[in-house]
Amino acid sequence: GGMQGADIAVAWVDTSGKVHIQDRFAFDKIKPIIDNTTQDWFALRGQEQNGWTGIQFKRYFDTCDPMDVPIKSGTNILIFAYGLVDLDLCQSNADITYHDNRRGTRILPLRSYADQPAESTLLELETIDFRFNNHVVPSADTTYYCKVFKSPSTFSTKRHAIATTVYPEEAGYAVTSDMGSKYFMIKMHYDNPRQASNLRDSSGIRFYLANELRKYDLGYILFGTVSNPASLAIPPKAEQFIVDSYCPPEATRVCTLFYL
Repeated sequence: GGMQGADIAVAWVDTSGKVHIQDRFAFDKIKPIIDNTTQDWFALRGQEQNGWTGIQFKRYFDTCDPMDVPIKSGTNILIFAYGLVDLDLCQSNADITYHDNRRGTRILPLRSYADQPAESTLLELETIDFRFNNHVVPSADTTYYCKVFKSPSTFSTKRHAIATTVYPEEAGYAVTSDMGSKYFMIKMHYDNPRQASNLRDSSGIRFYLANELRKYDLGYILFGTVSNPASLAIPPKAEQFIVDSYCPPEATRVCTLFYL
């Protein structure tokens, strides 16, 4: 995360307790300018107590404003910084001051991947977990870690996974050892820019399995090409191999004509 091209909200609480917020944009590693076209950041509430300021605010996921960065599903890279004095809007030349070394970055999911199903629906399903067991994360900037899990006995008969994403009610993704799903592998990408030590991870994936098969087996098709050579792993002794690729919405907005 860096300042160049960043969509920035500047917020503070004045001495009367009123919350202020400004919509800004950084063209480069310079003071971000105020976006005078539209105000897309809105303060909901805030307070200042014992030298700490907390502010809750909101914004649309995609404002269609070229000076706003769309908030997408998955992880988003955020930057933050804070100063020592509030803006005084009573002064005509009031502006933010340099944050010095009071800054940082975070990688956070700001929106869910899909609408979550009702809790009552999940309670009726069987679950299978594939998780790491207190894995020690290396104190390196970037690490890839893979772990292979054997197919559980639950997969000895055909089952439908229906809640990894919310599938249509009439279809489920078939999971069974008879279809070649004898082992599952999780590959985790650890991003540790501070190279912190003594970090442990027990995260993983949970599958929700239907107790009764649905009418149809779900299939999928992906468009595009794999641009990362490291993501192309051909299994040993494979007589044929199919590469699945993902075509992002930025590409389909430009070209929506496909040939099969």
